[in-house]
Amino acid sequence: MIRKKRFVALLLGALCTVALMAGVFGSVTAFADSNESEAEPYGIFTRLSVKLVGSGGVMSAVATNELTLLPSTVELHVELYRSTTYQEDCANMECVARNYTPDLNMGDTISASYSTGYEQWYWQGRIYYSFDQQEWKWVVTGCYLADGLGGLIL
Repeated sequence: MIRKKRFVALLLGALCTVALMAGVFGSVTAFADSNESEAEPYGIFTRLSVKLVGSGGVMSAVATNELTLLPSTVELHVELYRSTTYQEDCANMECVARNYTPDLNMGDTISASYSTGYEQWYWQGRIYYSFDQQEWKWVVTGCYLADGLGGLIL
């Protein structure tokens, strides 16, 4: 009987810890590069990230499902934008690559890539996603200047 009570106490403690980490099982966090953005709460806990990666004359926007606690469907689009000038809004940039998955599972990535043409451009990545056919949300990286090889210029 005492073992059963200890087990229940440990189980409740673990659930409380997970609930605190997950914002009471209701938050979804998406990261755009190193800047965090909070998305609206859903019935699951999922952590998505989007970042820009460049190398060898190719720039990519890479989306990753870093963590999903409960089974769900994460429908996701990833887009890559470029411009010759700095832009705050990707709507003012040219969308050069897109990719889509009907279900991005935990640990999986999806990317949209495009050649730099070995020219310097400003780049921005965007994801828009829906969990379990709920309302669509989006997250955008910052706008970054990259050289012709895809290396970010700070």
